[in-house]
Amino acid sequence: MADQKEDESRSAISVSLQLSDDSDIVEAYSAAFLRNKTKLAGKVAIEVECGCAWLSMLAVRVADLKLVYALESNQHIAEMAGEIVKKNGMESKGKKQIPFYR
Repeated sequence: MADQKEDESRSAISVSLQLSDDSDIVEAYSAAFLRNKTKLAGKVAIEVECGCAWLSMLAVRVADLKLVYALESNQHIAEMAGEIVKKNGMESKGKKQIPFYR
C-alpha cells in the first residue's frame, strides 16, 4: 500500500513539474493573470490539489493576489511543495504569501 502511494506521489510530482517547465502553459497562465490583474489584485485564491504549487506562486507574483491557499491532499507532495514555496521565499510572510495545508 505504501509503495502504491509513493508511486502515485512520484507520478503527480512528475506531471506538476512538467507543467511548470512548459513555457507555453506558463505564458498562457501569466497572460490570463495579467489580463485580469485589476480584478485579482488584493484578492484571496485557493488552489486545490496544487502539486508543486507552481501555479500558486505564479498567481501571487503576476496577479498581485493578497493570499493564496495552496491545498494538497497527498502528504509527500504537500511536503515537497511546502519546501519549494519556502525556497522561493513565499511562505506566509508579508503581503504575498502561500499558506500550505495538507
